[in-house]
Amino acid sequence: MTQYGCCEYWREHTIPEVFIAATTRFAERPAIREKQGNTWRTATWADYARQVRHASLGLAALGLHKGDRVCIMSENCAHWIYADTAIMCAGGASVGIYPTSSPEQIEYFLRDCSARYILVSNQDLLDKVLSVRDRLQHLEKIIVFNETMKAASETSDVFSFHMLTDIGRKANDADRNAFNELASSVTLDDLAVIIYTSGTTGPPKGAMLTHRNLMFEIAVHDKFLHISEGDDLISFLPLSHIAERMLTSLRPMMHGARVTFSQGPEKLASEIRDVSPHVFFAVPRLWEKFHAAITAAIDKASPFQRWIYQTALGISMRAARYKYNARKVPALLAGVQSISDRLVMRKVRAKIGMDRAHFVICGAAPVSPDLLMWMAAIGLDVRETYGLTENGSVAAIAPLSKRKLGSVGLAPLDSEIRIADDAEILIKGDHVFAGYINKEDETAKTLKAGWLYTGDLGRVDNDGFLFITGRRKEIIITSGGKNISPAQIENELKFQPLIADCMVIGDGRKYLTCLIMLDPVNAEEYAATNNIFHEDFADLSRNPQIFSEIENEISRVNEKFSRVEQIKKFRILDAPLKPGDNALTPTMKLKRDVFAAQHKAFIETMYAEDSMAHDQA
Repeated sequence: MTQYGCCEYWREHTIPEVFIAATTRFAERPAIREKQGNTWRTATWADYARQVRHASLGLAALGLHKGDRVCIMSENCAHWIYADTAIMCAGGASVGIYPTSSPEQIEYFLRDCSARYILVSNQDLLDKVLSVRDRLQHLEKIIVFNETMKAASETSDVFSFHMLTDIGRKANDADRNAFNELASSVTLDDLAVIIYTSGTTGPPKGAMLTHRNLMFEIAVHDKFLHISEGDDLISFLPLSHIAERMLTSLRPMMHGARVTFSQGPEKLASEIRDVSPHVFFAVPRLWEKFHAAITAAIDKASPFQRWIYQTALGISMRAARYKYNARKVPALLAGVQSISDRLVMRKVRAKIGMDRAHFVICGAAPVSPDLLMWMAAIGLDVRETYGLTENGSVAAIAPLSKRKLGSVGLAPLDSEIRIADDAEILIKGDHVFAGYINKEDETAKTLKAGWLYTGDLGRVDNDGFLFITGRRKEIIITSGGKNISPAQIENELKFQPLIADCMVIGDGRKYLTCLIMLDPVNAEEYAATNNIFHEDFADLSRNPQIFSEIENEISRVNEKFSRVEQIKKFRILDAPLKPGDNALTPTMKLKRDVFAAQHKAFIETMYAEDSMAHDQA
């Protein structure tokens, strides 16, 4: 057998096999940490194994058959991954539902995947399910993580996770080999999970991923994104998202890492500083917030402190450029950088909780090269990745020995990346999904002769490095027939600390415009620093000085693009977007069509003068 720990080992085994091996190997090591009240509680791998064994046997006793779908709707917590692993060990397919989903969306997910069971975390989520229960004849049981449930006494369809594991415990006592026999029946080509896409351009589609798909991705991660025994991770992005599922649910099984579950966005910054994770994955939006926080802190520092930071940053930037071009940093520059890192950049990393990070991962959305350079300059080993739900997370990653700024890397292991004649990125390999559940037409459009048609646009250079240039469904075609990728322009703008998000508009128009969303925290700090009186956020968004700052940033960004790609007008929105807004996906990406529809009148004001001039003519 291939040596345990080699990436090829993972490709030969199912998730249940790897989980059993991990819980034996790391039995007394800490696996999970989460807060109960004001106290951190730790579960060992042996505790984890017991919960999964009993939950898996409990599901089997209820009548779960191989291939049956079981949904999980919960905030990130230990029970989420107990349930997830138990479902897969029992031969079922685990289906995550975002806890922010509306009752109508929950009904859609449950109906679409024909789920027989759903596990929820609390009474509020239970109430959502019960509100649509009568329309879901195939749903048999609702299992609640939280023990305090008023509905448990009202119907036999609802019971607690503890009751489920109690059923499994009795089954385990009756037959000590039952769990291993159940888990060993799972094969590589069995369905493991269904991941629903975020739905930025239409109704969510359930991507079916097999154990083979996920184990290929685990092998990729193990080769290029190695985690060590005892490493600390923090889980905060929704576990219904494939990247978070991979990093903080599946990957720790390989090497015995410990996962701390965040209590939510409000406490995340302090939690990151407390945990100081060894490996950290975040979408670009969070890295932009880190950059904005450091920038704001430096702006409030003394002139000497600002000079020290800018000098150290300049030194590190020069060194980072060598590394991104696979060139050795000159000895003198390396020596000076080492000193500035110890004196300055180490403190910067500590301020955002990255002082122990072996490496950090930025992915799941386009990112500005300037942001990547800043991350590298403060001393972070940045790994940018590219991938989709449909290929299990990573489709391209840079090798450790060579990186190119602006590129997401190479196809890993024995997978392939090809660029079609129309510039669409195609992917082939064991990580490519089995198709969309109940959507044969969509599957046929996406999977052709083993190739995954991503909908993303890109180019590959002579060394095989992939560069993302846009997304087909988001391409703007101006009235003059010019094709423009808005993501590249937006990423440049979001590097400005005052800008939380933005959307470039111009489809069918003569020129580009932009809607700007201010970062509430940074805007307030800017107002305080510059003595700007304002009554509320809306008042601040209309402030001439704020407008001038954004205008200057747009002028700076415009210089990087051709004339047709430059923004001619912009508007600042008077209210920030918040989680749960219909215009945001659960992973905080803008749904462009929804967002544009919400602000149609505002958008039209940027083109009104041209319409009036046309009418007068």
